[in-house]
This record gives sequence, structure tokens and C-alpha cells, in this order.
Amino acid sequence: MSILDEWNHKWFGVWREYGPRYRECPSVHDFVCSAVVEKYDKIRIRKYLTTAQVVASTSRRSFPCPFTGKRGGGSISSRTDGRWYWMDDLADYIDQYDVALPTRFLQNIERNDYVPPVVNPADVAKLERPPIGR
Repeated sequence: MSILDEWNHKWFGVWREYGPRYRECPSVHDFVCSAVVEKYDKIRIRKYLTTAQVVASTSRRSFPCPFTGKRGGGSISSRTDGRWYWMDDLADYIDQYDVALPTRFLQNIERNDYVPPVVNPADVAKLERPPIGR
């Protein structure tokens, strides 16, 4: 089994490389897998990941690129499809660095036919969140 099959959370795309408050999160480098990502329908996955409902937004400066350490301008958002929680720059890391999605996350996207569902506000309150600053 790979880390992609073993991932047992309903959140993804929050990385240890963001800083000390994220030390309990995984390293992005553990999810780089070109052989898996080359099979993705990247256009449809990008659309799904970047058009799902926004949960929260903040300054991009708070989140350095986990590969380069550079801090950009603008904003970054966390998103959800009512089941999964992720940062909206995840699509960029898939495209640029071959970050692979956990198997169950990809299956969820495929079950939704690559179209994020409308999210009930009650579902947002129940989302599993990453272990930040614990």
C-alpha cells in the first residue's frame, strides 16, 4: 500500500512546510508521484479543486510555497465539496510538481463527475480540519 491509499483523513493540501504550526501535517514531498499524476485528467481536476465552495480566505503571504519557500501576494482559500477540505493552490502543485491526490479523494472527485456539489452549511461545520497549531 502507498501513502495515497493509506491516507485516512478528509482533508488534504496543508503541508508541514508552511511552518512550525503545521508540524503535524504531512510533507508535500511524500505525495510527489509523477507516474500517478500523468494519468490524471488535470483540467477537470483543476476545475473541481478551484471552483468548490470557499470555506475561508487569507493572505497568501501566510503560506509559503512548500517547494520553493517563496511567499506570494494575493489571497489563498480553503475549499470543500462537503466531504473533503483542501487549499485551493493544490491544483497548482498537481500541475507544477506532480503532487498526487489520496486515492479516496480522487475517487470522491470522480464520483462527483468532476463537478463540485452544492454544499450545505451544516456540512461545512462538520468537516475534518488539519491539525494546525496543536
